[in-house]
Amino acid sequence: MINNLTINGYVSKFSDIKTNEKTGRSYITFTVIVQRDFLQNGKREADFINCVAWAHNADYIKRNFRDGDIIAVTGKLRTVMTDNVRTFFVDVSDAGFCGLSPRRVKAVSAKKSPETDGDFGVPF
Repeated sequence: MINNLTINGYVSKFSDIKTNEKTGRSYITFTVIVQRDFLQNGKREADFINCVAWAHNADYIKRNFRDGDIIAVTGKLRTVMTDNVRTFFVDVSDAGFCGLSPRRVKAVSAKKSPETDGDFGVPF
């Protein structure tokens, strides 16, 4: 089975870099806003996709991206159950990302990192 997701959109809603209490790994959460290909009632809608990046990826994203920058993210789709609510997010721990804004055209390929525990340690 293949669980690979690539999205391209505007980065937004950065959190501060935090540390997972269970694993000790640093992470950052952010949202990628992706415009849909079709119009709904004459307007173009967008999807807001939650993402989490770990360790050195988190540091790089926090240091080099700002709200509104265009980013391409490759990762795995994950789900977490919290308070009987299923949350979907893109895990960028063993994938990569690329800045597509003119001042940030620099590709980054993530290093493989060990998986976190069963809930992936995501704070959603």
